[in-house]
Amino acid sequence: MKRHVIIKRFLERLNKDDVAIFCGEEICKEAFQNDRPGNFYITSGYSIVASLAIGMASGTNKRIYIFSGEGNFLREASALIQVFVSQLKNIFYVLLNDGCYQSAGGYPNIFSSMDNPKGFFYNIGFILHDFTYLFNGKRFLKDMKPFMNNMVGPLVIFVNVDVGLKNNLDPISYSELEAKNRIVAFITDGKE
Repeated sequence: MKRHVIIKRFLERLNKDDVAIFCGEEICKEAFQNDRPGNFYITSGYSIVASLAIGMASGTNKRIYIFSGEGNFLREASALIQVFVSQLKNIFYVLLNDGCYQSAGGYPNIFSSMDNPKGFFYNIGFILHDFTYLFNGKRFLKDMKPFMNNMVGPLVIFVNVDVGLKNNLDPISYSELEAKNRIVAFITDGKE
């Protein structure tokens, strides 16, 4: 299934108080088509997303979801270890795996050559749920929200996605300052 469809369906199943952080220009544009108050877009801040998510998750009871491709994951793997060492129960890393660096022209990454990329996470002690099957039929999609409501972090949510980008997407209409103010107000319920 295409990444933009999975992002849309995932967002439909988040609770209204959940925070969704998107990392990478294309993922951000795809998510922006389904904008909601709890979305936060980081188009070019590689290696800061995990640290930012830890800060957010430690300051709120809201659930924090990080949406990223495996290319960004590989660039900030050392920071992601801190996510899992943090033992924050409200942080979830959604890894959208297509096996390539989309933003660099679709060149394959290390995940494309692994027989089982999920084993990478198991071998270093991460807890992982594979949601790929949830996007292969309507029956499973109905079961997804109750399952998500009972998840406890920190954990990786792994989803295989088709290679390819959605074309002709609107750019994100928020400045960086507007985006920051918007997410701070959302997390603090307007009580800064």
